Order: sequence, then structure tokens, then C-alpha cells
Amino acid sequence: MELLIDENRLEEYGFDNHTGIFVRAKYPGNLWESADIILLTKESLLEWLRSRGGENTWAKIVLAFFWDMVILYNKTTILLR
Repeated sequence: MELLIDENRLEEYGFDNHTGIFVRAKYPGNLWESADIILLTKESLLEWLRSRGGENTWAKIVLAFFWDMVILYNKTTILLR
């Protein structure tokens, strides 16, 4: 499993602890480090959710919705500033 960091999310959120859930992921430049799951690409997050052999559809839907809502909220906040 190769979890990838979303460069846009890294730029937006930085290295702060947002969720407290850390995974080993590949940063831009092929550097492997621990990363908060908020920095993962949506595809990597879904892959991580399935990584233990289970299929948790509810968790994937909730997190995908949350992911999109966070992005929408941040874009709206930026536009309103």
C-alpha cells in the first residue's frame, strides 16, 4: 500500500496535528514520513480504510463527504475574506 500526500492539502494544512491519526505516507519528492490522514489524497484515504481486509462502506461515505465538505468550507472561507 502506497499512501500519497496531496500537495494542495499539505500547502493548506501544513504539518499541524489535525485529526491525531497518523500513517506512513509518501510526501512530494518521494520522502516517506508519518503524516496526519487529513493530508492524504482522497484515493489514499479510501485505500487506507480498506487496508485491513474489511469493507466499511459507511466509514468511506462519511469520510469522503467530510473530505469534500472541508475543502468546500475552506474555499468558501477564503473567498469571503
